[in-house]
Amino acid sequence: MRMIDKLAYLCFLIAKYIGYFILFLFRLILPVASLFIKRKGVVFYPYAFIGTDGEYRRINQFLPYLEKDNIPFHVCTVMDHKKAHAQYEQGMPQRYLLLIYVFYRRIFQLTYALRYEHVFIQRGMWPVYFDLENPVLEKTLYAFNKNIVLDFWDSVFVKQEKLTVQSLKYAKAVSVSNEFLMEFFTAHHSNVLPFNVSIDLSTYRAKTDYQLHSPIRIVWTGQPHNLVNLSYIEAILAKVHQVHPLVLVVIGKAAPAFTSIPVEHHEWKKNTFYELLETADIGIYPERNTVHAKGKSAMKVMDYLSAGLPMIGVPYGLAEGAVNGEHLLVAEKDEDWQEAFNTLVNDITLREKLGRTGRKLILDNYSIDENYKQLLALFSIKKLNG
Repeated sequence: MRMIDKLAYLCFLIAKYIGYFILFLFRLILPVASLFIKRKGVVFYPYAFIGTDGEYRRINQFLPYLEKDNIPFHVCTVMDHKKAHAQYEQGMPQRYLLLIYVFYRRIFQLTYALRYEHVFIQRGMWPVYFDLENPVLEKTLYAFNKNIVLDFWDSVFVKQEKLTVQSLKYAKAVSVSNEFLMEFFTAHHSNVLPFNVSIDLSTYRAKTDYQLHSPIRIVWTGQPHNLVNLSYIEAILAKVHQVHPLVLVVIGKAAPAFTSIPVEHHEWKKNTFYELLETADIGIYPERNTVHAKGKSAMKVMDYLSAGLPMIGVPYGLAEGAVNGEHLLVAEKDEDWQEAFNTLVNDITLREKLGRTGRKLILDNYSIDENYKQLLALFSIKKLNG
């Protein structure tokens, strides 16, 4: 280890234990102070850095609703995710500085829980936790505000199960986005409540033309680390391509290095994303059967259904309520995928049916309006405007 890295680590350790001492003082002093403060409304602690999808889906979409209903709120953000990742990539000294900055920013953001009646924590208090066993920030916050909801919309416990389970001790309730998460967290907590993923359907361009393009446009959207999922069905796509020429439209930061089928790559951009979905023919959602996949609320599935795009996907990570043959086609084995492709390619009536019923499923169950009611129910808050 370089000398500068050693010095950075030493500074980090000093800052870490000073921070622990501050938290100890908070647990001694702030519970008494909280007795003299009249609290109202909700304080939100997003897990990830500013600008990420989790913060938007679980918190930011509802802020205009809270404002309209005169419910006080505050969002305790950390820093822009692009800046955070850029700093993290600069080397160990910069990483330690990032850890120190985020730790201390979170420490002093705890005091907001003194001013608000309810606390909503998305996944955890610290997006770059260095301690995967002790939720010290959550423990401190709980000392002076017991009305804490801890929210999960995917299987984050796969990578840090001990920390996740320990943090549940400091929550009055746990909110989850699907049945798999409901089952897992019910085994560890007595008060687990539903809080669906919210979709703003007004941003999607509803598909109306279900005639196939030539070549057929098969679409997949996702992050680079999920590209491996496409490799699971590459051979199937190649077989389909031999009979029905197709192009794989990939929307994301990176594209797979396939040679067996043509690939059309687009980076995710708001001004083109919804058009690409509308002009696609079939959406695909391949995944391996893992705990992580089962706990997903896969946004690509929500995207396809919201756009009225007929889709094929594995039977886990789907939108709750999605039924095989009614809203989408489910496939897991190779032969299932092959049959599903053949069926959709040859049946325009089915393509249109899946597209329309899939979009209606989102409209009926995943609208922001409906999920705002679920958010208020987490805190037993009644709308002030009726």
